[in-house]
Amino acid sequence: MAGVIKADAAAMAAIEWLMIDFMMDELLNN
Repeated sequence: MAGVIKADAAAMAAIEWLMIDFMMDELLNN
């Protein structure tokens, strides 16, 4: 059960980082 929660948190963190990375790219390009 704890493993599922850890995996979910890791997936959320990865998505958050991808969104931040994308937004940074947008800001730098404009």
